[in-house]
Amino acid sequence: GHDALMKELERNIAIVEDGNDFISYKHTLVFDTLFESIYDKLELMFGYSDYIDEAKRTAKDMIERFETLKTDDDYFPNYWIERLSKLIEKK
Repeated sequence: GHDALMKELERNIAIVEDGNDFISYKHTLVFDTLFESIYDKLELMFGYSDYIDEAKRTAKDMIERFETLKTDDDYFPNYWIERLSKLIEKK
């Protein structure tokens, strides 16, 4: 659910960030690989009507967290924000 996925997201951020919420372009590929499994679980939540509200809240919270990250990558985390936004819009 929401709390488990948010904890997993925080663990993944901790693996690649430098201690100040900064994720270097050198580490975004590692993060992407880790986050893909979280995204897949979130997508599954969207597939069950009982979990739609929780899934939307989770996606919104993830977007908010992504917006706090600093990076020198041209595309990260914008593509994740876009993918999460599209999940929310679909439902």
